[in-house]
Amino acid sequence: MNEKMNEYCQKLNLSVIAESWSTFADQAAKNNVPYSSFLFSLLETEVIERQQRTTKTLIKLSKLPFRKTMDEFDFTVQPSIDERRVKEINDFIISNK
Repeated sequence: MNEKMNEYCQKLNLSVIAESWSTFADQAAKNNVPYSSFLFSLLETEVIERQQRTTKTLIKLSKLPFRKTMDEFDFTVQPSIDERRVKEINDFIISNK
C-alpha cells in the first residue's frame, strides 16, 4: 500500500502529502484522531506548503532589489501616515490569508 500511496500522490502532484502521509498516519493512529481530521491535516499541510512556494517564487520572479516588510517601515519619515492604523490593516490581511 505504501508504494501505491506514493505513486498516487506523485500522479496527483501532491509532493508534500507523499513525503508526510505516513508520519501523519502514525500520529493519527497513536492519538486516535478521526479520519476527517487526519485528512484535513494532510490537505492543510499541502496547501500551506504550496502557498509558501508560490509566494517565494513570485517574490523571486519580481526581481525586486530587496525585501522590505511593514516592520521595517520608518513611520517618522512620513508623519501623515497613521502607524497604528497601518499595522491594524496589515494584521487583518495576514490573519485572513
